[in-house]
Amino acid sequence: MVCSHKRRLILNKGLTLSALVAMTPEDYEQFRSDGWSSRKVLTQAVLRELVSPENHTEYGGVWPVSLRYVPPHGRHWFMLTSPGEVCDHWVLLLQSASGQRIKCLLRMPVLDTFLINSLLLRADVLDKKRYTLAGLANELAGITVTAISGHPS
Repeated sequence: MVCSHKRRLILNKGLTLSALVAMTPEDYEQFRSDGWSSRKVLTQAVLRELVSPENHTEYGGVWPVSLRYVPPHGRHWFMLTSPGEVCDHWVLLLQSASGQRIKCLLRMPVLDTFLINSLLLRADVLDKKRYTLAGLANELAGITVTAISGHPS
């Protein structure tokens, strides 16, 4: 767990990818409990590591880091959440704009920005091909399985 002195140093110098990867769910939760300024630093550190689509929003809530990426058409969005009190993994969700459908695309014990970036970039390509939500979810789930297991399912 990151002590308060070390957390202040991190806040002053900025968080690196290696620091984000080394953090435990309790460390993330401590940043959340430290208030909005700490969460903002944490969220911005994650954003720096992502090849994020243009339309993203940051918001608080129950996760220390919670990012939502909304394609220009607004038919669905992606939400990336960090470990913390609710879940001890990073989670990437795909949700319909109505909120009626949601698919967990990825659960990771540590932040894997290469995989997240790969999925978001692939989703952008599929969006331009006008994939349906179900088609998008199936295609991205296949990529996730392949990336995690090392071979197609």
